[in-house]
Amino acid sequence: MKFLYINMAEEQSSGIVNSRVFSALTRFISCLHSKQDILSFFEIISGSLFQWLSHQDIKDENVKDQLRTLWDEILNCLRRSQPLPTFNSSFLKLKMPFLEKTLDHRNTSISDETIIFWNSTYGKQINLEYPQNLLHVLHKLLHKLSRIGRISLYKNWITATQNRSSK
Repeated sequence: MKFLYINMAEEQSSGIVNSRVFSALTRFISCLHSKQDILSFFEIISGSLFQWLSHQDIKDENVKDQLRTLWDEILNCLRRSQPLPTFNSSFLKLKMPFLEKTLDHRNTSISDETIIFWNSTYGKQINLEYPQNLLHVLHKLLHKLSRIGRISLYKNWITATQNRSSK
């Protein structure tokens, strides 16, 4: 994935290759069911995947679609893995860079799927301890999305995070 990202701007045919790589990765991850396998796969591709998700100007529509499909499948795998991951503060800290990039992503299909993931995992949690270094970013992002009605937040989330950050 890293090689494809580097060569994306250099070759016209890289879009076809990138699309095929994303498609193959999506098929592969859809076969994973074990929490450990899914988390290991995510760890292996996370650096390159983060670059792709951070890149806002992907011109090739096929590549955009395949990247979105891969991201959707990763989130779906996390929700269906056996056993389920514990969506707690430490897991949030590990996944926060991805959530920061994808909750308000320019490609609305990526942000929509991430918001669905957030709502079904962290959105209803009451007792999360938000990592201090992520609190400001998370607060700003989630508050913006909740104001425009795109994300569900636990009723007392804003107050609770403000109280924690002032301690």
